[in-house]
Amino acid sequence: MPRNTNRLSAVGVKNETRPGRHGDGGGLALQVSATGSRSWIFMWKDGGKRTVMGLGGYPDVSLADAREKASRHRQQIGKGFNPLVESRREKAPTFAVAGMAQ
Repeated sequence: MPRNTNRLSAVGVKNETRPGRHGDGGGLALQVSATGSRSWIFMWKDGGKRTVMGLGGYPDVSLADAREKASRHRQQIGKGFNPLVESRREKAPTFAVAGMAQ
């Protein structure tokens, strides 16, 4: 597990109103907009370039859920996969051809 993780608390996330990124560690951060809306992002470097991936809005995605998603993405990166590409691949629709047996 990456060092300096789990710096945020559920109560702290619920009450956070300062705009900006508030890091939990390991690439996970709570992003608060100027209007007060909150969302989770996961950041990592890919080929020396910072890549940012949205994980969903708070409170729909809880702190625990965001940590779980970030953990899965770190595992993917460790195996040499790009989480953004993998996420898009999982969401891609599959089409069945009419008349073909499945």
